[in-house]
Amino acid sequence: MKNKVTFRQILKEVEKTNVESLAKKAITANRLAKTLYGRSRRNAYRVKTETIIYVAKKMPKFVKIKEDKYLEDFYVVEFVLTNRSLHLPKSSIGKREN
Repeated sequence: MKNKVTFRQILKEVEKTNVESLAKKAITANRLAKTLYGRSRRNAYRVKTETIIYVAKKMPKFVKIKEDKYLEDFYVVEFVLTNRSLHLPKSSIGKREN
């Protein structure tokens, strides 16, 4: 008799790859935003912010969120698997409980 693979098992197998892909998307959007102006820049930062928030909500074990020591209006979000960090405006997710 065959062992059937459940949907939950498939999700668990691809979870790390998905987080790495989403982290790359956020990092690329951030890098791109720094080269743009106006609406394009806002859109690139929006993609970065929405991607970070999605990962933080859906896969919280793969991110660490800390208050920025120097910029009081921002959090520092570290992607655990990639060892990369990005800033996230506090206004985009509200106040975080400690």
